[in-house]
Amino acid sequence: MYLIRASGIIMASVLFSLCLSSIISYSINSAYALEVDAEVKAKVGSEDKTSSEDQVSMEDKTDVSMKDESKNKSMMKSSYQKIVLDSKNSFVINTEQHLYNPGEEVQVQGSIWSNLISQIGGADSVKIQIVDNKGAIVYDDDVQVSNDGTFSASFVLPADSQKGAYTIKSNIDVSADLLGTLTIDAQSNLQTSSKFVVANGEAFVVKAERKSFNVNIASNSNIDNFEFKQDQKKMTFTVEGESGTQGVTKITVPKAMLSGEMSVMIDGKIASSNDVIIPSDTEAETTLEINYHHSMHTIDITGTNVVPEFPQSLIIVMAIGSVAAAVFSRTRISYIQ
Repeated sequence: MYLIRASGIIMASVLFSLCLSSIISYSINSAYALEVDAEVKAKVGSEDKTSSEDQVSMEDKTDVSMKDESKNKSMMKSSYQKIVLDSKNSFVINTEQHLYNPGEEVQVQGSIWSNLISQIGGADSVKIQIVDNKGAIVYDDDVQVSNDGTFSASFVLPADSQKGAYTIKSNIDVSADLLGTLTIDAQSNLQTSSKFVVANGEAFVVKAERKSFNVNIASNSNIDNFEFKQDQKKMTFTVEGESGTQGVTKITVPKAMLSGEMSVMIDGKIASSNDVIIPSDTEAETTLEINYHHSMHTIDITGTNVVPEFPQSLIIVMAIGSVAAAVFSRTRISYIQ
């Protein structure tokens, strides 16, 4: 009678299960390792810098080593710092972001200094007008002023909005009789303006670990030399524009590719806390908005977690498992009398 070929099939199944377990175990360990990698490196770097000649306490060393990280954390805000109202800035208006894509909602906000409100006998409303780079009016309305002198407005940019710099103009209406009684300085403070940029985004495709990721970048600068350096957990690219003008770039990074504590460097120096915000941070992606003065700059964006690597050793294990499974599955039938 024939002996059933169960042994070969069972052995192949066991070997395949072991390989699969190794893969799962590696994935879990890799995910954990990525989370603690930055912390371990920070500790190792701190230990390496310890010198027997220095009598500085470990607490002081920790404070020093954490300065750069503190700077990185402090610059990651959701909106730009508001202008302080005073005699020189008694009427201000701005937007939450400095760059918008066509179809996005623009948030406008402003404030009037209390001394100016007192001089003009109160301010119930302000007129806001926004024009595109060709002078066409895209928004025009009167907005109510609250008791504390603040006001706000919002509107959605058309999908076919012109690319370029947009100007926000705002003024406080007063009667002709009152206008004649105000000082020249007070009259000049009855109007203010600000700008923001509208730009179309461009998708840069990054391929890493047999996966493709889309990194969306919108900017009023020319973007070039984009590169993802997986081993350094970093993206790098150059921006260039007309000298003397303001440049702004918005970049959206998939967290499956790069995530964690993000830092931005411009020409090798940590970007100022006033020049970088995070307008959006979801489970899937992080958006950074970076400001600079135009010329040519190199921008580096670094995270602490990167897409997990798939090592050669694991590929070899899988290959051996596949070959062994094929050999055992071909075991000939034996028989006994």
